[in-house]
Amino acid sequence: MRFDNVRLLTKNYENTFTFYAQTMGLQVDWGTILGNFASFSAKEGAAHAAFSIFRKELMPEELSLHKGDARSTDQALLVFRVENVDAKYEELKVKGCAMLAPPKDMADWGIRVAYLRDTDGNLLELMSELPKEKWSDRLRSQF
Repeated sequence: MRFDNVRLLTKNYENTFTFYAQTMGLQVDWGTILGNFASFSAKEGAAHAAFSIFRKELMPEELSLHKGDARSTDQALLVFRVENVDAKYEELKVKGCAMLAPPKDMADWGIRVAYLRDTDGNLLELMSELPKEKWSDRLRSQF
């Protein structure tokens, strides 16, 4: 498992996107102002995103929870890249971690994810890349 990036959960996605892309002048590695997710890096050719942003109001849906069960106070989550999300999910579940949602494919993002909280209540994401044949048609058409 390796740390991948920090994702900011933003209340105003368009303003946040504009701030980091135009005001701060960061490179947009993924996403657009019209989307729900974008990743940024400080220099061209970075190995991975420095951080990403996501529409905060969509996080409860991503967690597969009822909106009332999600924490409106979550401002960010830490993303960890793993080889096998399902295996790491089971390993952490056995260790007593607070798992929030079982692993699921995010075909539009090209990844498989699972969510949990650390002992202080911070939101974490486990992710691994999906094989291209499991990507959505929309994602495949972009690449």
